[in-house]
Amino acid sequence: VSANPDIIHQKIGFKYTWDKEYRSPGRPTKILNASVKDFLFPVHLACRLRLPPPTIFYLINQAPYLLTERDGNDNLPAELLGNSRDHQEVVDVILLHMLASEESSIPADITNILKNAPTKNMTSVASKPILNDFYLIHLACENCASARVIDFIVKCFPSGLKQTSTDSYLPLHFLLDKAIKATVEQSLVMSLIKQCPESLQSRSSDGRYPLHFICAAGNKFTKELVDFAIKSYPLAAKKKDSMGRLPLHHAVHTVNYHLPTIESLVAVDPLSLEDLDSMDGTP
Repeated sequence: VSANPDIIHQKIGFKYTWDKEYRSPGRPTKILNASVKDFLFPVHLACRLRLPPPTIFYLINQAPYLLTERDGNDNLPAELLGNSRDHQEVVDVILLHMLASEESSIPADITNILKNAPTKNMTSVASKPILNDFYLIHLACENCASARVIDFIVKCFPSGLKQTSTDSYLPLHFLLDKAIKATVEQSLVMSLIKQCPESLQSRSSDGRYPLHFICAAGNKFTKELVDFAIKSYPLAAKKKDSMGRLPLHHAVHTVNYHLPTIESLVAVDPLSLEDLDSMDGTP
């Protein structure tokens, strides 16, 4: 891997061959040669061969995004390990990654791993980027994972709340961006802000602060959250995004606008009602 780092991300194509017994009535047993084509990444092959856990953890840390990839037989790495007792912690780490990706498709009994304290290897996976500057906590927030999954990942890697992705999105940005179209628990948003209050001062690549996202979500959030965000960082109410829009513009132009939100923003800066965006539009 040190000599060729890219090999971790390369899929291997090959053919299995094995001997198979064939019996027919009144005829002697024949040995036939059977074969099947398959495509595997190194982590799939390591899980299939049930190599020592340290080896598999090394591959996971090098390319954690492959944990949700299927091989040529439609198997995930966790499925290839099966019920191996020696690899239970490996399976738990893989399942944590899957919970962050698509929790709704995971059997309920698997979520039992969230009841225990994070293991050293879970912490290791959560603290390393999945791809470029994209961490497990970003993935969980982007996919609207449940509060218990996100809370568990934060326990694994508390500093993850301060990590920005390539587009300058913090986990809070990802979560609030989803709230515009999907349902996000307000208590979870409040929890992330309280654990990392400085995230309210973080500007995304398109110039939006968390308050812009909160306002764009309209009536999905209550006045309590809006007022809490404004009180925590009042200047955000006067910040413009790359389109010259204040949070007030977003609050007014959303389909499900929330009047108490608009009133809170106007109270901070009454003159914002006359402020023009890049298209010469007032709120």
